[in-house]
Amino acid sequence: MQGFKWKQGEHVLMVAPTGMGKTVLNKQLLRYREQRKGYICVLATKPVDDELTELEGRRYLKIKDQRRWDATSYPRVLLWPQAGNFDNLNEQRKIFLKALQGMWKNGSWTVMLNELRYLTENLGLKRQINTLYLQARSSKVSLSGETQRPRNVPLEAFSQSSHVFFGPCRDDDDLKRISGIGNANPKQLRLVVQDLQRYEFAYVNAVTGLIVQTKTKPFAKKAA
Repeated sequence: MQGFKWKQGEHVLMVAPTGMGKTVLNKQLLRYREQRKGYICVLATKPVDDELTELEGRRYLKIKDQRRWDATSYPRVLLWPQAGNFDNLNEQRKIFLKALQGMWKNGSWTVMLNELRYLTENLGLKRQINTLYLQARSSKVSLSGETQRPRNVPLEAFSQSSHVFFGPCRDDDDLKRISGIGNANPKQLRLVVQDLQRYEFAYVNAVTGLIVQTKTKPFAKKAA
């Protein structure tokens, strides 16, 4: 997005229903970090996810676990523990927890939380992710979270994010929750979000209050 600046240590949040382009937009923003040779880790939670698999073509190393999270690490990591079985939840939790701890300790990582509610609720990482939202900025760790609705996720994901992207929303309760983001004008934000169509987003700079309407493209799997 033209004019978008994502400083190291700033957090990004994306809120939109499934199929509205959150992950496509998130991957576009990750290019901002790639161009600056930043260290990036994407936490993949689903058994199969073509949108994230595509990152391997952008030189992301797909791994099931990672022992080191310092300067010797590969700079672009697609952390993808085994999923698709209820028995894997504890192992997923263990691997993601170790990764988050390592990146926080060493600093200067950008972490894409692809399924924020799944990580906090299903895997029980709410307390740890809350802590990162509150304290990781000083370690220059940036979080980029995705959620389908502005509920059942840490409030810190909203209060501590400098950049927030909202997809189309018509639900009154959800509109009330999103209308108090940073310094943005709540009435203006509600009007913009209610009028959005598929693949359109309202970008909010929580610091300046700037609201800009932007658009992404639907994901299209590349032919083999």
